[in-house]
Amino acid sequence: MATGKYVSSNYGVQPMAADRATIGAWEKFPLTVGPGGGGVTLRALANATT
Repeated sequence: MATGKYVSSNYGVQPMAADRATIGAWEKFPLTVGPGGGGVTLRALANATT
């Protein structure tokens, strides 16, 4: 079910959930497309790591 909210890992201590009304740096997940477009990777920006 769509909630219209952003996904968060809740400070990295709880399962991911779509429970944020606004977006912060930790709700951004850079997308990397694999060679030949065969897959994608999402990377969390939590805890100031990239």
